[in-house]
Amino acid sequence: MDTLNSFKGYGKMDPAADRAFRRKTRRRIILIAVTAVLLVAIVATVATVLTINKRNSSHDNHFSPQSPISTSSSIRAVCSVTRYPNSCYDSISAASANSTAVNPAALFNLSLSVASRALSKLPSFLSTFNIPAADKRLQAAVQDCRDLIDDAIDRLNESALDFGKIGDLKTWLSATIADQETCLDGFEGTSGGFREKLESAMANSTQFASNSLAIVARIMGIIGNLHFPINRKLVEVEGTGGSIFPEWASEGQRRILQGEETAFNATVALDGTGNVSSVQEAVDMVPRRSLSPFVIHIKAGEYKEAVVVDKNKWNVVMIGDGMYKTIITDSKNFIDGTPTFSTATFCKFWLVNSVLFFLS
Repeated sequence: MDTLNSFKGYGKMDPAADRAFRRKTRRRIILIAVTAVLLVAIVATVATVLTINKRNSSHDNHFSPQSPISTSSSIRAVCSVTRYPNSCYDSISAASANSTAVNPAALFNLSLSVASRALSKLPSFLSTFNIPAADKRLQAAVQDCRDLIDDAIDRLNESALDFGKIGDLKTWLSATIADQETCLDGFEGTSGGFREKLESAMANSTQFASNSLAIVARIMGIIGNLHFPINRKLVEVEGTGGSIFPEWASEGQRRILQGEETAFNATVALDGTGNVSSVQEAVDMVPRRSLSPFVIHIKAGEYKEAVVVDKNKWNVVMIGDGMYKTIITDSKNFIDGTPTFSTATFCKFWLVNSVLFFLS
């Protein structure tokens, strides 16, 4: 069907359909090739490990490099590239108790599920904290931590191995680790030993996330050495007005950013000429996980507020009247009791195709 769909009319090839077909075919070939290479790499690693063990340990004589690769051997080979090989091996072995998978992609996904389960235990652990009602800094630190852990769990769940977006996986996993570190940083200046308790409870989740990152980094290294053209994201320069847009931006998004479309879903104005008078009110109007752009026009003025766009607000576009005309400012700071994570004037959580754009 793919081949037939590449032709239209009187046997003429449709260029767009042909390009899509070629990209799809190329991705399939790359996926097969990369998987084969990774399996060969694991075979070579396991064979080397078994050979060394045979030479150095008499009780390992029943192994040989030619023996079929077991799940255990595959896990040990994959975990050998991590910072915490023992925790990696033990956790993935337990998760694969009823599995015979030796595919590196399957083992990587198992490592993600292990890390996700460990992270999922932390919110209930935070609920055991007996926080004094008067300790606003500690309360804020716990709330930030809940948000960060929730964000980290979502990132892990979105990180199933897909060779078409393997470059993103490293970023998402790095962010998962950073979320946990930021959570702990929020307890700076608090009392009661809560930071130490949480850090101890996080030991498994941070190690497991680190293991997953190391595994995918190794996979990316192999792909890089073989020069596979996977997931290259380039910035495309438009000739009109010297504007720069990322390659993934659709024609509709570019028209909006260039001011060619003026249909706004919400208008913010301090003088009462808009739908709302604050940016946060407009953000709150954005539907959850919207698949179409929600365009907010922020008229000239100085908006003194902290704007939070959470991860469920998708495809948000904010257009101002100019970088020196539309100003969003606030003064939250750590000294006054706000954790550093919440001091940002414009706080965004894992946005999907969202952008803030001030027209000059």
